[in-house]
Amino acid sequence: MSSSLTARTLLSAPPLSATMESKRLNCSSLNFRELKAESSVDQKKEVLTLKLPRQLARGRKVELIINYAGIINDKMAGFYRSSYEDKSGQKR
Repeated sequence: MSSSLTARTLLSAPPLSATMESKRLNCSSLNFRELKAESSVDQKKEVLTLKLPRQLARGRKVELIINYAGIINDKMAGFYRSSYEDKSGQKR
């Protein structure tokens, strides 16, 4: 499965980097809309880190755009199958 994600946020602190879990995911591109960031993956910790070229101001609105792929699995990591029961008791 492949997809993309755009996350919009208001910064509460001036970051120089952003870190996220990356277990069983292959990210083809990651960037902030107006900034080119360097990315690296720590395979042992299974985390992805984006390093920004400069510190961003507190209170700034940013968009992080991620293009990624992964396999839907039963390992409870990356993309995994899940289900729930709705109010009528029907499994979804």
